[in-house]
Amino acid sequence: MRPLHHQLKEHADSIDACLKKTKLKEEDNFSALAHHIFENPSHSIKFDQAQLIAIVPQLLKQKIREALEIAKNKSAINKDNGEFHISEIWEPITHKLKTHKRLHPFPKGPTSLRSTRTAAINASTKIRAIAQQ
Repeated sequence: MRPLHHQLKEHADSIDACLKKTKLKEEDNFSALAHHIFENPSHSIKFDQAQLIAIVPQLLKQKIREALEIAKNKSAINKDNGEFHISEIWEPITHKLKTHKRLHPFPKGPTSLRSTRTAAINASTKIRAIAQQ
């Protein structure tokens, strides 16, 4: 299980690389979050408010839980449904999944909407610097 700050750094790096482009190509391998920020530059990512949804120590159970969470949160930004396909028959009970939200100990940063790509790049640079500490 990768620590949350590693995952946040990966997203920040992906956003940085994506925002340096002027146009995205089909073969570009950026995270869904980076694609979303590229397509919606007025949106912001509040990395300082990132939370773990659940702690699942076994890899297979993690992958299943990820697929269940994606099925549960259809409005979330995801490129795919995870490594497992969850049949629609499970939809009525996915809302019963317990969440164990835990705030990540990043210091509070800017939380207002960032209206330019430059602001998004600056924010992701700060996040990367914090993650390297």
